Amino acid sequence: MEFGTSTRYAVPPIDPAMRIRQAKEMMVGPYGVLHQAWEWEGVGGENLVFVTDDVAHLTDEELRDIVRSSSFCRKRSELTVLRDTRGCIVVSFNFLIFGHC
Repeated sequence: MEFGTSTRYAVPPIDPAMRIRQAKEMMVGPYGVLHQAWEWEGVGGENLVFVTDDVAHLTDEELRDIVRSSSFCRKRSELTVLRDTRGCIVVSFNFLIFGHC
């Protein structure tokens, strides 16, 4: 199964129960990323998936700043960074709990 439009981002969901609703390659600043919208156990959110080789020199806070400055991230969104061993770094944001006001 292919989760990006190229093998550059052929990374499966973080959890097998996670459903990727949408995935699209794009640029965020100078970095190529895979933007994902996902659902998992009543929670939704978005990921920007970076290739580790492209951003290994950046700290987690610098990655968060890049995502915060993108047009995707809501102003008060929490952000998490997962430095993945499969060659990608995943920044998750815009979390939403379904069925709650």
